[in-house]
Amino acid sequence: MRLLLIEISQMALTQNILLVQNINTLIEASGLTDEAFSNLMGFSLRKLKYIKAGKTEIKLKDLEAVSQFFNVSLREITARKLSLEAGFRNKLLKFHHKNKELVVLLEEQPSIVYSVKNVLIKDDFFKKTVEIKEIKHFLLQYGWAYTSSAISMAMLRMPDLIKIEPHPTKKGTFVYSRK
Repeated sequence: MRLLLIEISQMALTQNILLVQNINTLIEASGLTDEAFSNLMGFSLRKLKYIKAGKTEIKLKDLEAVSQFFNVSLREITARKLSLEAGFRNKLLKFHHKNKELVVLLEEQPSIVYSVKNVLIKDDFFKKTVEIKEIKHFLLQYGWAYTSSAISMAMLRMPDLIKIEPHPTKKGTFVYSRK
């Protein structure tokens, strides 16, 4: 009996980890900031941070709202690791095209993580090493105005995607490229 309880507990933990990963994947692929997403779902930013960290369980009504917004079934969110197609943000725009409020939200400047992972990394511009000011200028071409410090912090949080090296001639400066 004790082994069965341990097994059930481990299954629940595994399912919660999967759910957290999938929610993080959906939010990131939408380009919404945590603040925008939490406001949209009607819960606090603190609650979203706890959900994303797996420190609290998400209520069924909240999970249903997430499912409806992203147009992904509850079964898909909870049963297996999500694999989203490129252009997920554009698909969301098409899905919500009749809801002006959501269209405006989805057309706003995306999160810096979205910009780096879905635009910068995929562009030939980022094959060579570049400074933050060049990345900032590149993203401005899309109408996305991020601060240099926000870009720098985002780069530091993506060591699996971004190569960071000291600038060959400028002390205290780094250059960035994709791995």
